Amino acid sequence: MKMIQKIFVVVMVSLFLGAIGSVSPCLGQSQEAIETAIDIHPETLNLNSKGKWITCYVEAPEGYTVEDIDPASTVISDIGGIPTDIESERSNIEDDEGEPVLMIKFSRSEVQQVMKDNSLQGNVAITVSGLLTDGITMFAGSDTVKVKVPKK
Repeated sequence: MKMIQKIFVVVMVSLFLGAIGSVSPCLGQSQEAIETAIDIHPETLNLNSKGKWITCYVEAPEGYTVEDIDPASTVISDIGGIPTDIESERSNIEDDEGEPVLMIKFSRSEVQQVMKDNSLQGNVAITVSGLLTDGITMFAGSDTVKVKVPKK
């Protein structure tokens, strides 16, 4: 079931990012993702880094709580304009100055490989998207990281 949810998220995010005015087969009408704030760390990513994780802090979309977010459906769906489907590997609800946020970890090596394969450098936008626990409502948010390309 988890894999079906992830495939559904990838398909829906692809529709959202690639086809304005696309029709949702579930709703019979246009389905847009709810925009939410995310914060990605590290803010500067050295492509030679041997770190294990990219950490993303997701705020609840307006009108929802972080408990309404399905962490298993969350993916990095776009890196610098390149569609991706990097799955979340770990998650936890944390406190950020009195406000709960969803902390999600993604494989740093997978993110770095997309950046290397596509020669991405400088300021690069990363989009994280997924589903709320209702299984229908999508959310998405973007943050920018600075990519340091190693000197040869």
